[in-house]
Amino acid sequence: MAVATRILRDPYFSDLAMTMDLVTRAFNGNGGRYWVPAFDVVEADAEYFVLIDLPNVDKDTLAIEFEDGVLTVTGKRTKPHGWEFTRVERPYGEFIRSLTLVKGVDADKITADYHDGVLEVRVPKPAEHKPKKIATTFTAKK
Repeated sequence: MAVATRILRDPYFSDLAMTMDLVTRAFNGNGGRYWVPAFDVVEADAEYFVLIDLPNVDKDTLAIEFEDGVLTVTGKRTKPHGWEFTRVERPYGEFIRSLTLVKGVDADKITADYHDGVLEVRVPKPAEHKPKKIATTFTAKK
């Protein structure tokens, strides 16, 4: 997936964060404060779609920011109160996901929609930048 390597800051960090989430769940029954929601990046002709699975995340806890070319999504999923769990496998707590976007993205044109437990962030592609041709003069050696 060429898009993922271009659009992500560090694809290896995502794997590390997911591993940290699994270790946290194993040691404290998923009561940790950090989890890593799954996401996909889809490239269309005119834009990128970033789809993040966030079931049962209260929209009031979601924050989407774009600064210095980095799109960051944060939020929190809380355990239902008054329930006594016998087994916990779904992660709860805060999360943060960051993506470095291609250069030239117009922050004012990024939009987001949260429906059916999925956050969809639409990032319009910037205008294509053509490489600058450098004129070269060739001279013969004497």
